[in-house]
Amino acid sequence: MTEDRPFDVIVVGSGAGGLAAAVTTARAGLRTIVLERTQSIGGTSAMSGGLVYAPGSPLAREAGRQADRAGVVGYLTAVARRPIDQALLDAFLDAAPDMVEQLIDAGMALRLTGVADYYQVPGAAVGHVIATQPFDPAQLGELAPLIRRSPYRDSEPAPWTNGMSLVAGLVAAATRAGAQIQTSCRVRSLLTEDGRVAGVVADSAQGTAVLRADHVVLASGGFEYNQALVQEWVGDGLECAWSCPGNEGDGLQMAREAGASLSGLGEVQWYALLRLSDAELEGTPLYADASPARNLPGSIVVDCLGQRFTNEATQYQDFARTLAAHRTGDGPAGWLIADQAFLDQYRDTSFGSRPLQAPHWLTAETPADLARLIGVPPDALAATLREFNQSAADGLDPQFGRGEAVIDRDWGDTSKEAGHTCLAPVERAPFHATRVYAGCSGTTGGPEIDASARVVGSDGTPIPGLYATGNIIRQLFGDAAPASGATLGPAMTFGYLAGLTAAVQAGVRSGAFRP
Repeated sequence: MTEDRPFDVIVVGSGAGGLAAAVTTARAGLRTIVLERTQSIGGTSAMSGGLVYAPGSPLAREAGRQADRAGVVGYLTAVARRPIDQALLDAFLDAAPDMVEQLIDAGMALRLTGVADYYQVPGAAVGHVIATQPFDPAQLGELAPLIRRSPYRDSEPAPWTNGMSLVAGLVAAATRAGAQIQTSCRVRSLLTEDGRVAGVVADSAQGTAVLRADHVVLASGGFEYNQALVQEWVGDGLECAWSCPGNEGDGLQMAREAGASLSGLGEVQWYALLRLSDAELEGTPLYADASPARNLPGSIVVDCLGQRFTNEATQYQDFARTLAAHRTGDGPAGWLIADQAFLDQYRDTSFGSRPLQAPHWLTAETPADLARLIGVPPDALAATLREFNQSAADGLDPQFGRGEAVIDRDWGDTSKEAGHTCLAPVERAPFHATRVYAGCSGTTGGPEIDASARVVGSDGTPIPGLYATGNIIRQLFGDAAPASGATLGPAMTFGYLAGLTAAVQAGVRSGAFRP
């Protein structure tokens, strides 16, 4: 990549949203290249569970689950934390079924899941979430080693599942259609000519290249690993992330320089995380999801005063958002407290098989001694445990209602009944503690787009030649998670719309996509 090479479409970033755009443009006959900053293909998408929220998909129709458009809109409106842009919502709901159909036509093996929407409010349903079938990496040939391995889910042996399967299927579809993928190639800036985006300037091992294209799709992830941007837009509440370390806001910076209208920059996909060892991921600390440990019976989370502050078993974003808001100063957002009974029963489920050692893991024979180790008032922690244990023995939590909601119980120990699925006394010595961090799986603010996935300028009009999707943009649902796959579904749908718009503007008329 040391010389100017002509392309019709350049996609910046190789997550599911960018790859969906590449599938669309390549199948429409446009010369397409995907440029990936890191050495691996897939970004955070490959590290995820790989579920895709796509109401009204052909898979749902085939299963006899007819889409209730009004019900979906009512549900999403009810659970959103800010007003949802109606034009974007309509575009998503209109295009998501076509996006799924295109991927099936492109050879991807998809299936309907039985995963239900998260919140039990009117309009919640089963049948909106799809996933890929297990994928045999032998289909990718020499590209297989380039797919990002997830440190959070089994990535070997074959066949692959979860996010790796989704990314691998998209890569296979895109390359079959003629798209190229270049890793270790960081796009530094956009090329603009005559008032429109006309390509990119990119660095690779071969040097700096100017690559021209009539259409550029920004799909390079959020900015959670850029501490300056996090401090500027999110603040001190966000401590860490468990996404792709390449997410440093490259696309955001380019969109900003191009004059994009920006919004939602303080929003993130909140997650409570644990740091259980000194392990690293590409030079950054490796974190683990705190959800199993905080959902299961026999644990609590306390603040720096040794007091509980919310329902530990609630939906992951709601818990982590409260955790972040509860943090004061530079101290820990919270501490997970568990007893030996919890460890005996749920150790592998909650923490894996890694050794649990200081300084990330602390153990003491009494609550007071544990409190001293973690720097909270001993009397306060002892009182918190007494109050919690008294009701937890009966499967109740009068203080915060843990175990009352269906979502609490679904993510607890389902072999038990009622509130006991996520409630048990914390009383058997020794007692254990590990720090709980207010983290995220990505930021969710950035440039605004229109219903065709075109980046909108500060004057309210589209910037010619520039499109965006995924965590780089102001997310459709903001920092709310209405269902599993609510990040990947819109990302892939607006990636599809970006590719469709580029193809139409290029004058392509093809049966490979729906105009």
